Amino acid sequence: MIDSIIVWSEVWALFIPVVFLAGKKTNSFYYLVPIRFYVWTALFLNICANIISSQKSLGINLPWHSNIIFYNIHSVVRLFLFMWFFWMLEPYFIRKSGFKIVVFFILLGALIFAIYEFYTENVISSYSYSIGSSLLLFFCIKYYLFSIKQSDSGLTHQPSFWIVTGLGLFVVVTFPIYLFYKVAHIQDPFIADNIWRVQNIAFLVMCIFLGIGLGKSSGYKPLQHD
Repeated sequence: MIDSIIVWSEVWALFIPVVFLAGKKTNSFYYLVPIRFYVWTALFLNICANIISSQKSLGINLPWHSNIIFYNIHSVVRLFLFMWFFWMLEPYFIRKSGFKIVVFFILLGALIFAIYEFYTENVISSYSYSIGSSLLLFFCIKYYLFSIKQSDSGLTHQPSFWIVTGLGLFVVVTFPIYLFYKVAHIQDPFIADNIWRVQNIAFLVMCIFLGIGLGKSSGYKPLQHD
C-alpha cells in the first residue's frame, strides 16, 4: 500500500501545484509561464507512465508495456521549460550569444541521448537525466549568488525563490541517482527500484515548493536580474 502511494506520488504530487494554479492568478510574474506549462505537461506524462507500469494491477491490458519514452520525454521537457524559466528570470546572462550556443548544444545532446537510449536501453536515459540535472543545478546556484548580491529582504516573497529552492533540492538529490541508475538496474533491479523511490520523494518535495511559489501573493514585483 505504502509502496503504491510512493510510486503514484509522481502523479498525485503534481496536484499540489495544480491546486495553486487553479486558485491563484500568476499573471503578475511573467516568468511563471514555463512553470505552468511544466506542471500540466508533467502531470500528463506521469499519468501515462504510471498507467502503463501499473496496468496489470489496474486490470487493464495495453499494447504498450514500456513507459521509458514518457520518462525520457519528461526529462527533456523539464530541462527545456526550466531553462525557459531561467531565461525569463535572468535575461542578461542567459541571452548572451555565446552562452545561447552552449545551452542549445546541451539541450540537443540531452534530446539525442533520450531518443538513442529509448531504442537501445530498457531503462531511463542516464545521460539525458544527468545532463539536465547538472545544468539546472548550475542555474540554481547562479540564482542564489545573484540573490545574495542583491540582498533583497523580500526574497522569500518572490515565487522564483521557492521554485528555484524546490528545483535545487530535487536536482541535488537526483543527480547521483540518475548518474548511476543504469548501473544499479543492471546489477540489481530491486535496488534500482528502491533508489527510484528516493527520486519520487524528492519530486514530491519539489512539487510542494512549486505550489508555494505559485501560491505566493502577486503584490511583490519580480527581481530584475542584470
